[in-house]
Amino acid sequence: MDATDTRPGMFLSGDHNIDNGAALNNSILELTTNRPARWTATMHANQGNIAMADGSVRTLNIADLQKALEKTGTNKTRLAMP
Repeated sequence: MDATDTRPGMFLSGDHNIDNGAALNNSILELTTNRPARWTATMHANQGNIAMADGSVRTLNIADLQKALEKTGTNKTRLAMP
């Protein structure tokens, strides 16, 4: 939701098995620096795919997901969830 071409490390889209333990607000998942994000075990064996604002797609494990979120250039990433 917040991805822009001026911040190529922002998350554009991703697999639905991303979670941070917070309740969705109007189907929006807010990933923040104070609530660690993780992949659930429902698919991809605790990994997931993220489409980045630069057009690339990455397969990330939980540790790499945390690193990628730290590099977005913001402390909050919002994703629309199905």
